[in-house]
Amino acid sequence: MTTTTPNPLDDARPTAVTMDRIIDAMKSEFDITLIPGEHPESATANLNGLACTFAVLGSMAIVRAEADSGVAVDAADATWYLAANDINSTGVGAAAIIVDRGPSLLLRTEAEMSVAAGLTDAQLTENLRFGVDAVITTHDAVRATAEHITARRTGQA
Repeated sequence: MTTTTPNPLDDARPTAVTMDRIIDAMKSEFDITLIPGEHPESATANLNGLACTFAVLGSMAIVRAEADSGVAVDAADATWYLAANDINSTGVGAAAIIVDRGPSLLLRTEAEMSVAAGLTDAQLTENLRFGVDAVITTHDAVRATAEHITARRTGQA
């Protein structure tokens, strides 16, 4: 009779990143419950008042946060675009995009992680931690920059 000794490195081998793994990691590591989305490879949560989406898109996984800017699309005010451009030029970890497809401008931030080769549980946890922190921090930075630009423009700075 042959017995095999468990390999301690088995837990350190990368495995495919799936939505189930992301949902499990967010719950077990951060006590955040993700709600499965309409697409089988997506889920959502409200984090710090931001609508956050987690998705696996082939070789990439993303963390995205969105919030209304409160500025009407037809206001002809470039402040939010300038603020997003300013923050994007600093490389803070997440990209900031202003979406103008609704009645008001939407601030969207997005962080990506490469998952083509799979990730260990520890790598997945750290990538999720970084992604969530990056999209929230970038949101805060864009808002603060937009407020600063507005204050300077109106002479309140």
